[in-house]
Amino acid sequence: MSKSSKSDLLVRVRYQNPLPPPPFPPRLLNIDTTPTRYASYEFLKPLARERELPLVIDGELGLPLELGKIASGSYGDGAYWDGDRSKIAPTTAPPAHDDDLFLQGDASASSSFTPGSQPGTPITMGERKKVDVSWLRRTEYLSSDPGTKAKLGETTIKPQTQDVEVFSRDRRVATIAATFAASSTPLADLKHPTKKGLTVVESFDVLPDEALYANNLSLVRFGEDPGESKEVKIGPDARLPRAVFRPVEVPGEGARIGYFLPQDEDTATAYEKRRRDGPEGAPEDEAFDFKWIRDYEVANRRALGQEFIFTFAEDGDVERPGKRAKGVYFAALQDAQTLRKRRVTRNEDPREFPAALVEQGTEFWDGIAMAVKGMEAMDEDEAENRKGLEREVMEPPVRLA
Repeated sequence: MSKSSKSDLLVRVRYQNPLPPPPFPPRLLNIDTTPTRYASYEFLKPLARERELPLVIDGELGLPLELGKIASGSYGDGAYWDGDRSKIAPTTAPPAHDDDLFLQGDASASSSFTPGSQPGTPITMGERKKVDVSWLRRTEYLSSDPGTKAKLGETTIKPQTQDVEVFSRDRRVATIAATFAASSTPLADLKHPTKKGLTVVESFDVLPDEALYANNLSLVRFGEDPGESKEVKIGPDARLPRAVFRPVEVPGEGARIGYFLPQDEDTATAYEKRRRDGPEGAPEDEAFDFKWIRDYEVANRRALGQEFIFTFAEDGDVERPGKRAKGVYFAALQDAQTLRKRRVTRNEDPREFPAALVEQGTEFWDGIAMAVKGMEAMDEDEAENRKGLEREVMEPPVRLA
């Protein structure tokens, strides 16, 4: 049931102030006006705009054009209709006026007129009369000052002539050999090419990274924090550098990338120590538990051609396990990817794969038990392929005659 209201307004009246009726009747006033005020047609304009009146017009818009009748003296008395266009499109250009001769000058040089100059004489930007304006500062790039023009010419990049032999094998060998002569220069004699005040403190040998050369490396960016900790934490998360990705191709959806992290920081530290020390001496049943965090999908991917990752080895203690000689080791990056969190649809369990994918033998992993093994754990083809890639770094190339 609806409650009746005393007021028809949308605003509720809280305090009412009823007034009594007036004690006398209203007074009637006689206003002088003209009868034409009530005969105006202004109120009919909306009706006229709403009604569309048909306009009956022929194809020639009321102007009949008889093409068969040629007027005397028009376009050569009908020669235009016979194909003669010489009257409206002459074959020879008429002589140019003296005021228009400058238009026939060199288009590459700006031409202009100044008061008192001879018409038809091209004037370049440098020869134009310079006008100084106190409140206007002319930009350096657009200035017509010859001095500024000379300065710009000094910084102009000149086209380089490409040497046809720059890609030849002998030329590349000579270029590489010249770098060894520069590397033997004492550190005190080395100078920075642009910053003269810098001095060399230490030098490193730049070498290919044999441990990473056989791997396919990708530069991965996240749209948000990939960690799962909801509480505020001081310092970096030790688990993030040990993350594991599991890409799964889902039919009709694309790649779904599972993201796994160590279950705690102690597991992450122990797993990193085992990787650094190697599998020698590890118990057979040793495993490190990783748990599933979420699924990602690839938002953007691009191939990388000349981008590398560098690793610095400073102490050079090669006797310790997992250590190598002092130097900077590089490895090539294959591609760059941007990952975003996969959105879960309504009534969907993120811990289940589609039935078609499960029938193919691919099941969801709630966790991974990681173990550090050597190359003996690989199959024969995978191990041989990896050894072939490592030989490109470990063994010097042989030049065939």
